[in-house]
Amino acid sequence: DGPAYLRLFYFVGPRSVMRGFKLPEGLTADDFNANGDDEVLTVLDLWVDQTLIAAGVAREVVNRFQKLRKKAGLTVMDTVEMFYQTVTSSASIDGLVASLKPSHAVVIASELTSVGSEEDGTAASFTAILTVPCPAVRPCAMLASVSGDAALAEAVGIYVGRRDLEALKKEAAGGSITANVDGKKVTLTVGKELFFSAGAVAPPAQRGGDH
Repeated sequence: DGPAYLRLFYFVGPRSVMRGFKLPEGLTADDFNANGDDEVLTVLDLWVDQTLIAAGVAREVVNRFQKLRKKAGLTVMDTVEMFYQTVTSSASIDGLVASLKPSHAVVIASELTSVGSEEDGTAASFTAILTVPCPAVRPCAMLASVSGDAALAEAVGIYVGRRDLEALKKEAAGGSITANVDGKKVTLTVGKELFFSAGAVAPPAQRGGDH
């Protein structure tokens, strides 16, 4: 977690105090910056660990999406979903939403962008995509609910994707809806088979968030 112990030594003379700084083991003078006067010595720790690097890249990712929102003419009141289509892989952005955009999602804007740097090994590029929020189903749960009938599960997914989001929310106010597809009635439970955000369908570790 980085150097946590910085030791200062004070040498008391007859007229003045001399302040010295001893570097922690394994670090060099380039990892710190120090300055002071006759009263105070301030030491700034410049050592950067992987947690700080990852946080910096995450801020860059957010910045790219904010800029894309602005280019698209969106306001803070406009709700969208964001997706990432990775171009070059980087551990710094693993776990963010990728390739989860449903085929029926309406794309508002997309842009190829990059984050990180070659110097610290965090360089990565990806296509940032903004879409209109849309309902979706969780494939594995949907397949289980129709006893493994893949064709029916796909048809229900298409049916849900074509529904108006707000109308579907009202219909599912009780916690579920019944879809009539191919002459069959299929019950979808909110949070199990049915979701009002395509990003929410993914497991938590894969979500980049809905914005």
